[in-house]
Parts: sequence; structure tokens; C-alpha cells
Amino acid sequence: MLLALELLNGQDRFPRIEYKAAIRTRPAARGDRLYVATGDSALHVALNARALRALKALLAGGADPRLADRDGQTVLSLAIDRGDTAALEVLLQAGVPVDAVARGSEQPVVAALRRGHLDVARRLLQAGADANA
Repeated sequence: MLLALELLNGQDRFPRIEYKAAIRTRPAARGDRLYVATGDSALHVALNARALRALKALLAGGADPRLADRDGQTVLSLAIDRGDTAALEVLLQAGVPVDAVARGSEQPVVAALRRGHLDVARRLLQAGADANA
């Protein structure tokens, strides 16, 4: 299944960047590591553009939320870093584990608290994140 994702001028947080990509939402021969020209996975593109419907569709289609971008960030860790509660809610409702962060990264609750995102930390704890991490 392909999902055409087009985010153009002014429709996202990055009005000067145009993303045009046909994004495969099922594993390909080389795994789920299908990236657009920026090096991001389909989930990263949707998250960066705050395209929550696309994020939901990609997750429902089987996109792997544990994939890291070239900086080592998963979509969950990016949502936590940014304090993006709407994206966090989409990820949690889709069943993304609260520990779906890149190896060697801070624990999700610690990352949220360090960045001052108390609402994110609270939601992570409600979703079962380790309070003692």
C-alpha cells in the first residue's frame, strides 16, 4: 500500500520545504527503512509536518515506530523532545510502546522532565512508563 504524502508551502511548520514522496507503509525487501531525500522515515516526515492523520495512517499500515532517523531519534523521542502532546497521543493510541526510543537515549520520562514538558511526562506515566527510570 502506498500513501502519497504531499505537504506544500505554508501547510506545515516548514513553509520553505516541500516534501513530495510516495511512502510505502508495509515492509519492503530491505525492511521498513524507506526514507525520503531528507533521510527521514515516513513517520518522521509526518511528525515533522504535524500531519497527524498521515501519522495515524502510517502506523495503521504497519510503519515501524522504532526506526530511528539519521540523528538516532525515533518518532516517540522526537515528540517527547518537542513537547508535542497531540503527536504523543496519536503514537500511544496506536500502541507504540512508551520505551520506543533509540538505544542509548534517555528514558522517555527523564527526557520530558529535562525539557520541562510536565504534561508529556504525566501522559507517559499514565501510559505505563517507568517512574523510576
